[in-house]
Amino acid sequence: MAKIRLLATAVLLMTLFGAGSPSPAALAGVGVWTTTGPFGAQVWSLWVAPTFGTDPVVLAGAWEAGVFRSLNGGQTWEAGSLTDHSIIALAAPPNFGANQLVFAGATDGFFVSATKGRSWSAANAGLGASPRIQSIAPTPTFATDSTVFVGTFAGGVFKSTNGGLAWNPSSVGLTSLSVQALAVSPAYAQDRTVFAGTFSGGVFVSRDGGDSWAATNEGLAAGEDVRALAVSPAFASDATLFAGTFNRGVFRSTDGGATWHERNVGLPAAGRQVLALALSPNFAADQTLFIGTQQGVFKSTDGGGTWTETGTEILPFVPVRAIALSPDFATDGRVYIGTDKGGVWMSGNAGATWAPANELLAGLGTANFVQASPEFSTDRMVFVGTSGGGIYKSTDRGVTWERLVNTPPTPSAMVISPEFRTDRVIYAGSLGSGVYKSTDAGRTWARVNSGLGSLRVSALAISPYFGVDRTLYAGTDGAGIYKTTDGGTQWKAVNTGLESSRIMDLVISPFYFSDSTVFAATYDNGVFVTTNAGGSWSPANRGLISLRINALAISPQFNTDKTMYAGSSWGGIFRSTDGGQTWAQFNNGLPGEYVVTVCALEMSPTFLTDQTLFAGTCSDGIYISRDAGQSWAAINEGLWNKRVRSLSFAATAEGMLFAGTTGGMAWARELGGAGERAHTVRLPSVMVNYAP
Repeated sequence: MAKIRLLATAVLLMTLFGAGSPSPAALAGVGVWTTTGPFGAQVWSLWVAPTFGTDPVVLAGAWEAGVFRSLNGGQTWEAGSLTDHSIIALAAPPNFGANQLVFAGATDGFFVSATKGRSWSAANAGLGASPRIQSIAPTPTFATDSTVFVGTFAGGVFKSTNGGLAWNPSSVGLTSLSVQALAVSPAYAQDRTVFAGTFSGGVFVSRDGGDSWAATNEGLAAGEDVRALAVSPAFASDATLFAGTFNRGVFRSTDGGATWHERNVGLPAAGRQVLALALSPNFAADQTLFIGTQQGVFKSTDGGGTWTETGTEILPFVPVRAIALSPDFATDGRVYIGTDKGGVWMSGNAGATWAPANELLAGLGTANFVQASPEFSTDRMVFVGTSGGGIYKSTDRGVTWERLVNTPPTPSAMVISPEFRTDRVIYAGSLGSGVYKSTDAGRTWARVNSGLGSLRVSALAISPYFGVDRTLYAGTDGAGIYKTTDGGTQWKAVNTGLESSRIMDLVISPFYFSDSTVFAATYDNGVFVTTNAGGSWSPANRGLISLRINALAISPQFNTDKTMYAGSSWGGIFRSTDGGQTWAQFNNGLPGEYVVTVCALEMSPTFLTDQTLFAGTCSDGIYISRDAGQSWAAINEGLWNKRVRSLSFAATAEGMLFAGTTGGMAWARELGGAGERAHTVRLPSVMVNYAP
């Protein structure tokens, strides 16, 4: 299991970044939200400024998370305006220092920034509708000719002579129109040479600035899948370039692409599935290059003659999809790589050792759940499920995180056994892979899906008497609710009377052993209740003015006060004091009183005496009520990401609240005042709010 041990790597990071670098944050004090991650992303592209020595700008292009920017060489990151896009390629013209231009290629078009990646604008005139940009190559002569090439999926090559403002097709002679890599000759002013790597046609070359192309594949297999190209900085004299292929590793040409030769000594099978390739800026002297593969990073110091694996500590954050070297590599030894789900890693010694460089790189999708252990006061354990990075675990109250292996690929919900101290049992639901079970506190997992009619599990609830009755409920996105009474060995549908197949949340009565009561929140039909352990369901919607219910919370004293709460889309919060028979809206103090969307709810375990509950809104942060919902107040100090998707209370002497937000992050707040503080944790019934 790969560990993102932020404090453990602090010394190494200070060595890499400099003695003045800030160390990773620790949890803050009373009344302030902080996050230490988990940070990371699925990074597909990287770019290092040619002015790095004086202006250490690094950009990272993430899948479904846009472009992140670092102004301090990767110490910390910030999101620019280009969010919620999947970025495949990044590039900048050689005169970046003068114009601050950066280009980004996404699955939905070409974007330009004139602010070093802070703000972006689409520039797709002539590219067609929603073009998928897979590669970008400005010319070395951009300062005078404003020329840049892009390779697209299924559309071939396009060329712009005005910095991307307008595009024209440039594909004459290409027999494969899925262009995955582009490389321009450093001597373009004289030779007008551009190379294109394609999905099914190998390498093509243009010697007239893209006006026409011809295949140049002698030595390559027919239909070669070329994912990466790199031209020697001394191409005018050594005529050397490299091609990274997905099936047959690395090829080198020393005659300008006329002929190719395999260069795979030292590469294992998975190491020959090349995704990225980068040459040292001083290649003519040091003969150094790196490749990113399905198995990790490999380095050659003899021009590709032999390869050695580097960065084994990066596993299992493979594949490695992007590589970028500092322009001062000869003196600073800096190499950046983009990993599949572990974000950016950096080496300051030419790849001998690596450390994560992910502080505030929040691109792991959405934290669909955050869940504290029932034994949190002693084990300090908390979990977060990210839609883009799997499940992470902390054993020190969220100060450091480790990514668990073999977890659901798209985790959506989690419940922990009330007997966790002794049985170590956890269940996780996923949107596409069903239910997973762990019996060793998350170290290993097994699928338990027999009988499930849908593998899109969106919510879970576990009986407070699980040690005796082995009962769980699973809500699905499309097939209603399923129940198991043998700990997940076999599931059966329990949908009689249920008028919706899309379940958003499930909560089970703390007194389930005697009242057999479970509530279900649905995407389109409000709340349903069963009082016979799933035998039949009936609507419980009287008074609800919004029927898209994202979250439910049930009083720890439900047997006496019959109190519960529902968080809705566009309707805010509703309260019932008669077991769900009737509801009333309770939004005083919430933003946008009648339109606020609430994605998460959590009640104080001592609600009977302190009347405290918390609400996570989808766009406006977290609110607290100290009077059973009569009024609400924001508690957002330090919470710079206010798109909240989950909440979990943790039992400590002072009380802690955890929140999960977009970006895949978990936040922690130590509760201070008497109205915020609580000392025990309720039995877990975890919500998921994947579609407000």
